[in-house]
Amino acid sequence: MKKFVFRLESCLRLRRHREEVEEIRLSELMSDRLRFHNEKEQLQLALIGTQKEMTEKKIITSEEVNLYRRYATSLEKKIVDLAARIRQLEARIDLQRSILLKARQTRKVVDRLKEKRRERHQNEADRQIQLEMEELHLLRREQE
Repeated sequence: MKKFVFRLESCLRLRRHREEVEEIRLSELMSDRLRFHNEKEQLQLALIGTQKEMTEKKIITSEEVNLYRRYATSLEKKIVDLAARIRQLEARIDLQRSILLKARQTRKVVDRLKEKRRERHQNEADRQIQLEMEELHLLRREQE
């Protein structure tokens, strides 16, 4: 019997490639999220350090107070901006997860089809071998 050939192999390769591309995109988004979280955490630590420094200082001029306030306000604004970017990124990650899930499902459909066809091919080959063996057995009986 002929060797098993899956006619949709190129389609399966394409779907696997698409799934890999979507996984890479999701990975990039998740690394961006981690980077933003780390950056936000650093800004929060800087803000806490600034506030601590301001409270520990014994003599503070009004000019220093204004500088501290402006710096703290700047840090707070950056923290709020990063939080907004993280929320936007979370929405993009959710969307990318659904895209990846869809790509995975379409690849699995073709994978299952390939396995079913391989199984059918193997069953047909087994049936063919069985028929040939029965034919040989009958020929031997006739010769005896």
